[in-house]
Amino acid sequence: MDGFSFVILILRACAAIASLISTINAVIVLVNANYYGHIFMPIIGFILLVLLVIWTFIAVADVFAGLHEKYNWVRGLMWFSVPYGLLTAYLVTAAYLYVMLHRNLIIAFTWIAVCNMITDAFMINCLSNESMIIHV
Repeated sequence: MDGFSFVILILRACAAIASLISTINAVIVLVNANYYGHIFMPIIGFILLVLLVIWTFIAVADVFAGLHEKYNWVRGLMWFSVPYGLLTAYLVTAAYLYVMLHRNLIIAFTWIAVCNMITDAFMINCLSNESMIIHV
């Protein structure tokens, strides 16, 4: 293993750990948040959280098992990394504006935690050995 591959492995492992921490954080915030007056926020947050937990565990498994080298469908997920990253940027910006305009920190913090998890999963896929971004 050369130095570059080792650095990539370390970065992917750090991103995987950050994803797991963000997942736990988002679950705690969703459970404890005060949703008075925001009936759709827990529903949207829960749907996003379920999708992102699935995405995160695929990404974490990819770090340690090299799934992108064994299965074509995991390699195909990398094609969705860029739109996923753009969605992340949009949601983080929306959450930031929500904090500034409405001062409802718990709801906005839920969005930010979920967006952080998207970003971490995005970074894990971007830092894979066969990533389109690294090899361009």
